[in-house]
Amino acid sequence: MKFTKDSKEWAFFQDFWLYAQKHYEPTEADEFWREAVKESGKIIAKYGNKETKVGRMAIAMLLALNDFLDNELKTTKNKKGE
Repeated sequence: MKFTKDSKEWAFFQDFWLYAQKHYEPTEADEFWREAVKESGKIIAKYGNKETKVGRMAIAMLLALNDFLDNELKTTKNKKGE
């Protein structure tokens, strides 16, 4: 299947890409994580939560990315010996 430019899936991937670019370098700052959670929630709400396939995809991909960012932060911290 190819997503058309007028589909919710296409729009989601654009939003996801912008989110990933903005949050790609995680910090320990509470503000970083508050903003990440807030923006994730807005994206999930925009695409229908668990009610739609794109909503479920949004939840899965955002949770996976946020988990990745958390692990990257821990890995970086461990390498620095903190």
